[in-house]
Amino acid sequence: DSSGLSMEDKQVLKAAKEVFDRCVTPGMSDYDKELALYAWLTGNVAYDQTHYEKQGAPRSSYEPYGPLVKGKGVCLGFATAFQLLMDMADIECITITGAAFMNRENHAWNMVRLSGEWYCVDPTWDLNPGINQDGEFVYGYFNVTSDIMADTDHQWDYDAVPEATAEDCGRP
Repeated sequence: DSSGLSMEDKQVLKAAKEVFDRCVTPGMSDYDKELALYAWLTGNVAYDQTHYEKQGAPRSSYEPYGPLVKGKGVCLGFATAFQLLMDMADIECITITGAAFMNRENHAWNMVRLSGEWYCVDPTWDLNPGINQDGEFVYGYFNVTSDIMADTDHQWDYDAVPEATAEDCGRP
């Protein structure tokens, strides 16, 4: 029931449902749902470059509204949009805020829990992924360990979140 939502939140929910219905089919595993929604987000949403201008990006780029309704966002918008899609898929997910670029910029990404194991994902850093010789997308920040995130310039309060140690990518 969306009757208590603001007009903006109704637009976000409508857009999220459209993405979910386009990407998720009955019988999909949690991993397949996660991958399909991640692929949609990283392949259909642009980074809002106004973030680097003096005026900065609009507020909507930092919320699910930017990526899901306007088609562009910054890292927090990507992370919160992904969080919403995971919530809709009934997949445990948390949004992590920390820093990147040698601790010079704030940054946000996610962790998901599949089959009892935690994995890190960073949809912002996986925008416009590469394609391998089989025509499959290649992601550098999809279902990786905390160590990989730390080694690739992600900083966060390590004691405040679970540690992602599984190395099997969550694939069933």
